[in-house]
Amino acid sequence: MNLLQFATEHTGLILAFYLAGTALFSWLVMKLFGRNSLRLFALLFLFNTLMVLVGPIMTLLLYLYLHYNNRKIPRINAHILDRDQLQRSFPHVERMYGEGPLEKLLGDVQIPEMRKVQILTHITEKLSRSDVALLHASLSGRSDESRLLSFGVLNGMEQQLNDRISHLLRKLEHEEDTTQKAIYEKEIAYLYREFVYYGLVSEELESFYLKNAVTYAVRALKAYPQSAELYLLLGKIYLYVKEYDQAQKAFALAMQDPRFAEETLPYMAELSFMKKDFKAFREILPKLRELRYSPRASRFTSLWKEAS
Repeated sequence: MNLLQFATEHTGLILAFYLAGTALFSWLVMKLFGRNSLRLFALLFLFNTLMVLVGPIMTLLLYLYLHYNNRKIPRINAHILDRDQLQRSFPHVERMYGEGPLEKLLGDVQIPEMRKVQILTHITEKLSRSDVALLHASLSGRSDESRLLSFGVLNGMEQQLNDRISHLLRKLEHEEDTTQKAIYEKEIAYLYREFVYYGLVSEELESFYLKNAVTYAVRALKAYPQSAELYLLLGKIYLYVKEYDQAQKAFALAMQDPRFAEETLPYMAELSFMKKDFKAFREILPKLRELRYSPRASRFTSLWKEAS
């Protein structure tokens, strides 16, 4: 009796064994998922049963697609490398102003002064806090062009902030609506803080500008007592001047608004670290989403995880 004859005579028995095996396999998979559901068992059983029919059909469809598809696929000889083709595919790329951080380039005496002016001109297009620090450092450079450019940009920033504050103060003086006055006071508070944030004032004048920022923020809170944005601003100022208890209160009030909770967390972590409250710092650290996927911070965060 050959195999074909046996299969013909015992078709029902083979089908019964197949269905029993499929049912047993489906039951085991369901248990691996930790579930005990008739619906899940039926789904797995149906899927495993139909794979016998669906598999050949999908293979046939794939064959027909490849047979009647007229798109020519180029053949690539992987044993031969065309250097000219590689040069066209991967052109030589280098930094516009040279290799290295901008701080090093601006302080390097071997870098031409004209290139330094180009670097300063480039960073003035979109100034950040670190860019303003570079401009301050360039004020003591050798190049007259670099010094004049840096001084002009910094002076322009100061003038723009002062003009805006003066304009808002004039509007505030003649405004009678309480809500609108609070809007002006809030913006004035931010502007005063920006002088210190960007390092546009000396250390001797920092307390004056921050005091004004706190004054106008507190005034604005009278009209918006639930403003998490203003509490966050106050917390940043108190943290900067090392008034940690006041900063703790301000950040706690800002955290009550879910929209500002994530933005407040890094400052809460910094505050806990400065207060040497390492238990609170360790609890906040896993919640900082921007550190979770940062390669630069991975060593730091893993160290605190191990310590816990």
